Amino acid sequence: MVKSKQKNLNIIKKYKIDNKTGRYEITKMDFIKLLPVILFSAVVILITRMKVYPNPVQEFWWNQQGGYLTDFFSYYKMWAILIVAAAAICIFTALSLRKTIRIKPESIYIPIAVYSALVIISHVFSDYREFALLGWEDRFEGTLVLLAYMVMLFYVINIVNHAWEVKVIIYSVLTASCILGLLGLSQGIGHDLLASDFGKKLIIPHDYWQYLDQVIFYFNKNEIYQTVYNINYVSFYLTLIIPLAGMLFLTSEKASGKVVFGLIFSLLVYNMFGAASSGGILGLLISMLIAVIIIGERILRRKKEIAVLIVITAVLALINVGTLAPELFNATRSIFTGKAEIQSHEISNDEEESTDGYGEIVAMESAQRPRVEFIETNKDSVMISVNGAVIEFKLSDDTNSFNQRYDFLKVNFALEGEDEYLLVSMPDMVWPFLISDSGLLYRTSYGSLVDLRQVETFGFKGKEGFGSGRGYIWSRSLPLVKGTLIWGNGADTFAAYFPQDDFAGKYTGPSFSRDIDSVIRKPHSMYLGTAINTGLVSLIALVALFAIYVKQSVKIYRKEKMDSFVKIAGFGIFLGICGFLADGLVYDSNVCVMPLFYSLLGVGIAINRLITKKS
Repeated sequence: MVKSKQKNLNIIKKYKIDNKTGRYEITKMDFIKLLPVILFSAVVILITRMKVYPNPVQEFWWNQQGGYLTDFFSYYKMWAILIVAAAAICIFTALSLRKTIRIKPESIYIPIAVYSALVIISHVFSDYREFALLGWEDRFEGTLVLLAYMVMLFYVINIVNHAWEVKVIIYSVLTASCILGLLGLSQGIGHDLLASDFGKKLIIPHDYWQYLDQVIFYFNKNEIYQTVYNINYVSFYLTLIIPLAGMLFLTSEKASGKVVFGLIFSLLVYNMFGAASSGGILGLLISMLIAVIIIGERILRRKKEIAVLIVITAVLALINVGTLAPELFNATRSIFTGKAEIQSHEISNDEEESTDGYGEIVAMESAQRPRVEFIETNKDSVMISVNGAVIEFKLSDDTNSFNQRYDFLKVNFALEGEDEYLLVSMPDMVWPFLISDSGLLYRTSYGSLVDLRQVETFGFKGKEGFGSGRGYIWSRSLPLVKGTLIWGNGADTFAAYFPQDDFAGKYTGPSFSRDIDSVIRKPHSMYLGTAINTGLVSLIALVALFAIYVKQSVKIYRKEKMDSFVKIAGFGIFLGICGFLADGLVYDSNVCVMPLFYSLLGVGIAINRLITKKS
């Protein structure tokens, strides 16, 4: 036993680094305090496990699911985040009591504190505190998780003090990225590990193994989703890592290092292109542009290495051209025309089937789909704004159509059992309105009865298809910010406040026109989601936090030579952060990618202090 202890002591003592001020001996506590950072940055993203849990939104009329939901990719990540943050608090408290840690003076703590306070205040005043606490379906980014992000950011900033700690974290992150990259490779070539019997047994509890054959992953063929379940999230987090891997390849002096980092870069870029998400590619281009602006002359001297990266990128783009080209074309088209490729405004067939007379399919003459601005139900009428004109359908009207300008509109009455309906028919759609004692109510395809109203919008008129439907979502989300100028509606409550009853807008917008009962669960913008969920002030605090880091980094890396691992890693992290922040305009915050983001942001801030201290 004594020999074993001595052996362990020798192993620990051999880990030493050279500093100008002397030698630093790494202790067990140094590894222990670094463990939460490793788990947060490199392990959480790997967690994938099936969980059946009660549906927390059954009270809403737009809920289309039963009493229980099933999650594979987010639920246990959420709990892992909370457990790691709790462990970090305990470790930091213990170190503080022993006076073995000193809180670094950083102005960045101010926006962290303001943001955290607004998260708490938003929860206190939320109408939906129960599911705002932990979040819900797919996201699970509730109040506690948002606070855990800030706890871990503060923890990382103060724990990372030496170059060896930076290396441990970076290599842990790259290792996790390689594991995910190999999983993505299996998905990209059509042999998805998670969809195999072996993979299912890894992620499904033993009690459900009898149902393995019934578990089907509804992802497109060869779609790369890794363990983050969404192609957008794959490219979102890869935007953080690829610049780091590229910088390490460019500056590595050893051939072995170039081979390793070159392979990592190749694997990650393959996954980026295989995920075929244009937003991630845009983020990478922004990172590259910033790199050229800040250290262009210094980095362009490495012409051979740059040529290798260009060749790797070009070859991988050609390999994935089948999935990449349509995505880029569709994204470009939606940006400049506001239309989506898959769901067009035009009804192309000579005749189109529709439901004329409730439940009966008949042929309708082809026509251009009208622009429906709003539908409003009243006691004895339905008002519809069509192509700029407001038309009122009254219960007293007989079956009719309108003048030649609106000859595509028809109104009928139909019976279903004892229920009577007013049916308004237009190209590719029949709107059934139940005639009830309380007035006319629209009946959704799921049987819910809804009193329709005019929905407030802002911008993107005629451009609802912008960014694969983001134009529609943003135009309905921006007015919500008027009610969240100081504090928000509560973490992860966006779906509860979004106008899900805007069926007219979904019908008109190309992205949702074939499924107007779609539930909009997220704003598709990290910043807009923050403004609505935790308030505009909290968004300002977050932007201030990011701005402080970016300003620090630009000031440092414009002057510093890339002559150490810490500086190279720091600049690579900075590029990744910039690309990620740009992507945040069109992607949502979520538990799959944010732990990695806040870990690297904390490391980046700590590196900036290390560099400044030595200078």
